[in-house]
Order: sequence, then C-alpha cells, then structure tokens
Amino acid sequence: MTANSQLFHNDSGVRPNAGSTIAQAFTVSCNTSFIKDGFHYLVHDGDASALHEEAVDVFGMGSWSIGGGVATTDPSIPADVQGGDQAAQFIGQGRVTATPLFMASVAATVRGVGFKQPVILPGQHQDTAPRPISVRTAGYLQSMMRTVATSGTAAPRLGGLTGVGAKTGTAEEGDHTNGWLTAYNSRVAVAALVEGGSSGVDSAGYVVRHLLTSS
Repeated sequence: MTANSQLFHNDSGVRPNAGSTIAQAFTVSCNTSFIKDGFHYLVHDGDASALHEEAVDVFGMGSWSIGGGVATTDPSIPADVQGGDQAAQFIGQGRVTATPLFMASVAATVRGVGFKQPVILPGQHQDTAPRPISVRTAGYLQSMMRTVATSGTAAPRLGGLTGVGAKTGTAEEGDHTNGWLTAYNSRVAVAALVEGGSSGVDSAGYVVRHLLTSS
C-alpha cells in the first residue's frame, strides 16, 4: 500500500486483507492493516502525535534512568512526524527508536495493567506513568498477545508455553532486517533484538523462549 507517497509492504507470506480486524492483523503482523487503522483512528487533520502521547502518558516513554549509574538509550516516538514517517511510526519504523528494555517494559505494562519504571537497585524510587492504561485496553492487548503466542507469528517458539503473551517484529534498517520479540509470562517480561535477524520469531524468538523457560 502507499501512504503519504511512500510504499509499504508486509513480510513475505502475509497477504494484505482490507477487511481484517486489528486483532487479526496483530496476530499475523500485517503492516498494511496497522498503517490503515493508524491513519483512520490516530491521525487527525494531519496531526499524527497521538502515538507519541500514548507512549509517554501510558507506557512511560521518556526519562529512562534505571539506577546504579547505568546509562540507557531513551526510546523515541517523535510528536511532529510528517510525510511517510506518519505511516512508518505505526509499524515501529521511520523515526521511531526503541530498545529491548523499553519493549520489555511495554509487555510488563500490558501484563501488569500499568507502567512501573524498570530499576536495578532494591529500594530505588520507581516512577509511574502520568496516566494508567485502562483495564479495557490492557485486556484487549493481553488477548491479542496471547493469540500471537498460541497461534500467531510467535507460536513456532512460544506456542507450548503456559500463560505467555507476545508480539513479534521485523524492522527494516538499510539493507537488512532486525528481528524483535517481546513477551511475558506470569513472572517476567522480556524482549530481545537480533540485528540482521531474518524475522522476530526465527531470531529473537529463540532468545525469548530461553529467557521465559529459565526464569
């Protein structure tokens, strides 16, 4: 599909389906559906800042100090995106940047129905997000992430695990792709990035499965 004069496509094997629901698109990781629905619900009169606001207000994106003098790279979803980047942000590309720590925190926010700042020192102050995720939204995301793990794109690695929710990602960067996967179970939330990974499930999927089964 073309959005704001930029061409976007799905991974091979994922057929565009104009009639799919967001839950169905989420299960198979359909980029074109994410972009279509993103524009329909989140872009108003050319203003595409809604994704940035949700990431900051609900998922705690911003000042990422985990304590102990450990430096982290702040994730970013710019509020002033224009042109093709307005579409690219809905599939985690364009000017969007993220880290495995941030994506693990996103999974933890969904599982725990609220953001709590990751910390590494016992007793360290733990910030919360300005606005809690709604129980309804968290419930939808938990359901969709569970389906991804049991019968969707993450199923080849996580399908046999109990109580797991997940989301895969394959991000284009230059002449290669990076494989992403974030997931949670009843005890932990994790994420992995494999630079040059062919897909999230076939690269980061092995790392995430090991983390979930050894925790």
